[in-house]
Formats: sequence, structure tokens, C-alpha cells
Amino acid sequence: NTAYMMDNMLQWASNQMKGIGVKADDFNMVLLLNQEFELLQTLARQKEVTLTHELNKSMMVYADQDMIRLVLRNLINNAIKFTPAGGEVVISARMDQEAETAEVTVRDNGTGIPLENQHRIFSNIYYSTAGTQNEKGCGLGLHLSKDFIERNHGRIWFHSKPGSGSSFSFTIPLSEDPENNPRGYTVVVQDHPGSLSILRR
Repeated sequence: NTAYMMDNMLQWASNQMKGIGVKADDFNMVLLLNQEFELLQTLARQKEVTLTHELNKSMMVYADQDMIRLVLRNLINNAIKFTPAGGEVVISARMDQEAETAEVTVRDNGTGIPLENQHRIFSNIYYSTAGTQNEKGCGLGLHLSKDFIERNHGRIWFHSKPGSGSSFSFTIPLSEDPENNPRGYTVVVQDHPGSLSILRR
């Protein structure tokens, strides 16, 4: 938790003092999630919270991978933080080909956010509350997440009902390279030397 808070604070300080350049590139959102999942799964097990994801297919996006990594880490860590033992956190995603975006959602059935505090969630006003096991936070994670998502031409929002949990969602652009989001594939079959048959699906 100390390392997590320092990560946020250092990123925020760097952002405020000199700005952070967006280094966007194509990457696989599912692969990124799997890289973070083991660490976050350990945290969930310590709290006896079930952490699962519904991302099974490749999802190529175009954004700053380090920024999106931090956003995912923030949202999932927060969901675990505010979910009591026996609860669950589910990560899902979908592609909107028409809007050319990927939408990722982190949903929990934890304590939810009090109505009187919901307007402060993405503000730059210091806001932090203790988790279900008195976990502390630095109060910068969600504001930082909003900043990073918007820098990557996406948006972020949430729905929360006190006592019933919260869901946080964000969008980022899909990769523009058609090879990164294939709708089919080609199989090349060599019948005999010098002869090729091409099958398309």
C-alpha cells in the first residue's frame, strides 16, 4: 500500500511540475490486464474478495500503456479496498466499433459512495476514506486517472449506490491498424511445390 501511494504521489508531482507527455502506441488491453492481475489477485485474496475478469479476446487499443496501467491499478485497487470479505470485483470490457473505442468497467458490490461525496470523486479536492479494513489512500488516484484518460482522448465515469457497490468505466481509442483488430484470417496452403491455394475466412 505504501508503494502504491508513493506511485500515485510521484506521478502526480511530476505531472504538476513539468507535465507528462503522452507516449501512445498500439497494445493489447487484455495482455496488460493479465500482467497486473496476479498482483491484484494477491491483494484480493488477503481480503477474501473474489476478483475475476471477463476479458478473453484480444483487444488492441491506442494509448499510453503506462498511463492506462496506472488507471487500471487505481480502479481495481479501489474496488478491492471498498469491498468487504465475501464480496466480488469483476472487470469487463467491450469494443464499440462505431465509436472506435474500447470500454473497460470495474464493478464491485462493496460499500458504495455516499451521495453527498459523489461530486468530489474526480475533483482536485483531496478526498480519501478508509477501506473496509481501514486501508488508507492518498486521495489522488481518481483525479489522476481522469487526467490520464482524458489525455488519451477517452472519458471516465462511475455509477454508485451506497450499500450496493460501484462501477467505474473508461474508454480509450481502439487501434487504427486493421491488422491489430482482425475480423478474419487467411490460411495459405501449399498443395505441392510451386502451387498455392488461399482460403479466406
